Amino acid sequence: MLICKYTKLHPAHYASHLDTLRAVMAAIRRANLKVEFSDGFNPHMRLFFSLPLPLGVESKAEFFAVDTNEPAKDFMTRFNAVAPTGIKILNAKAGSKDSMYSDVHSAEYKITFEGITYEQLAKYTDAVMQSSEYNITYAHKGISKTVEVRGKILDLVVNNNQNSTLMATLRHGNVNLSILRIAEDVCNYAGGKVFYRAVKLRVCSVNNSSFKITKNNGKVLK
Repeated sequence: MLICKYTKLHPAHYASHLDTLRAVMAAIRRANLKVEFSDGFNPHMRLFFSLPLPLGVESKAEFFAVDTNEPAKDFMTRFNAVAPTGIKILNAKAGSKDSMYSDVHSAEYKITFEGITYEQLAKYTDAVMQSSEYNITYAHKGISKTVEVRGKILDLVVNNNQNSTLMATLRHGNVNLSILRIAEDVCNYAGGKVFYRAVKLRVCSVNNSSFKITKNNGKVLK
């Protein structure tokens, strides 16, 4: 089993999770890579993906596992030669598909805004990080929902070197907070027309994350 870390950048970030799966399968076929198939009347590639990326969010840290005996370097080179624009394997190594789920702790994102000042963004960040509870209201299938998310926000930092750029570290994996919830909340906070671009930069495992959740009250400790 190979674990492949890949990008999903423009214009591939407009593809749904299912379309991304189809694109990866098509690239494997075009590259004539040998992979294992499931048994039964309708065999399919033994291909497993990490959590779906929200539509419109770019990423430099997506993962899929594929059951193959191809050498990792050869698989990566041949796949990248025929992969669609925006999708590229960055590295591949032998491993267990379960590591894509059980070991995941958090994810780091970069959100670049237009239509909001540095001061507004810094004020928003301070309000969230200094609170013990924080509610976000959003629409889901036409219904307004309000959820408490402070325990899933591990860090928010305004980049001093880039105006209106927010670096966010959020829970990811079994406990998850979509980056779109934060981005849309910033837009609502600022008012007016605000545009943004969100990119997932990194996924942290339980072992390489500097953030932990206390068992008693769920508050975040850095």
